[in-house]
Amino acid sequence: MHRPPPGALPQAAYTERLQHNQLFSRQAYGQYLWHVIPGLDVTAGDKYVSFQRVIVAPVNQSTYLPLDYSKTWTRNLPSVDVHYKLADNWAAYAQYAKGFLAPNLNTLYVPNPALNELQPESTTNIQLGTTWVGSGLTVSADVYKINFSNLIQRQGSGATSYFYNLGGVKYKGAEAEATYIVGYGFSVYGNASSNSAHLTADDTWVPETPSRTAALGVLYNQSSWQASLIDKYVGSRFGDSGDAYRLSAYSSADAAINYFVGPLGSVFKNGKIGVTVQNIADHRPLYFLNGYSSGSTPPGFVNGNPLYFTLPGRSFQVNLSASF
Repeated sequence: MHRPPPGALPQAAYTERLQHNQLFSRQAYGQYLWHVIPGLDVTAGDKYVSFQRVIVAPVNQSTYLPLDYSKTWTRNLPSVDVHYKLADNWAAYAQYAKGFLAPNLNTLYVPNPALNELQPESTTNIQLGTTWVGSGLTVSADVYKINFSNLIQRQGSGATSYFYNLGGVKYKGAEAEATYIVGYGFSVYGNASSNSAHLTADDTWVPETPSRTAALGVLYNQSSWQASLIDKYVGSRFGDSGDAYRLSAYSSADAAINYFVGPLGSVFKNGKIGVTVQNIADHRPLYFLNGYSSGSTPPGFVNGNPLYFTLPGRSFQVNLSASF
């Protein structure tokens, strides 16, 4: 790997960031499918994962300090899937799997990542579900349980931020969704979930995890037009560990419309023009706790005041895309 020579490093005083990031993922995977009886299949497999992050930064993001660091994480991930066909339009399934998520790149945006000693987030997942397809109606539902270990959380912001493993978490819940074809290109879509997420150490709620979620909307897809209007609901949650700083539930409606124009001349194809409107009602509740104040503060504030984000206001976006 090329490294800048000493003395040629830019100064953080006039460089916001200068970094070279690489990731290397190595995987070995084996799987076996067993047709037990007609309609009943069992699939078992195992995956070995090695994940390495490398960062060479004369000026690291957030800290503005030099950093030369690499870290490798490995895991063995078995899985089992049982699928049973109850009828031509009805199926049920059960799944067991181990999961693995290496720390994100931003966990290296600290003065010394080696001091964090972050362990990869890992899960043991169990899910039972069913799917039914009828004339114009599709319905699916499932229940799940996830034992989560080494949950990574962040405190502070910028150069004063640090990351830590919060500990074990137990997730469980139920979710369902359905799509009904009305006709003339229109469909109605809805989903809902009820969730529980508690830390194993003290049974308090996991920060920023909603107790309920839902969505309801209308979809349109016919000829060259595609459109949607969906209202999304996010239930109440806590901003920090220890059930601190409760955040109220909120909803936000988004709309999108796309027109597929087809070929554009002799070079481009699959042309598309689209318009998206997010947060149509311009609703701006508090929705995220972004740490606490530190250092010098404005008059009337003290160090340790909670810092909140509000939901971004109404926005518009126009897109033009095509493929070669």
